[in-house]
Amino acid sequence: WPSMRTSNLQDVVVGTVRAENQSRLLTSIREGFDLSNKEKQVISRGRNSVTKSKNRRNPAAYQDSTAFEAFVGYLYIQDRDRLVELLQWLR
Repeated sequence: WPSMRTSNLQDVVVGTVRAENQSRLLTSIREGFDLSNKEKQVISRGRNSVTKSKNRRNPAAYQDSTAFEAFVGYLYIQDRDRLVELLQWLR
């Protein structure tokens, strides 16, 4: 069973999936992970697909997090070995 309290585990999960954290992950991927042209296109299209909302405090972070999720989803569908490579690199 989890080695921490459920509320603490919830805090860890929420911190991981926050738009700001995913934006930081995407920045590090762009700077240090060798992306193919197709992967760069997926990230770009994912980032551009975000709709504008007045309720968001940091629209750029939401755009980046959507791009990150699009990239991970693309790799999950198209190339699971590459996804494993990415996840190991992110550790």
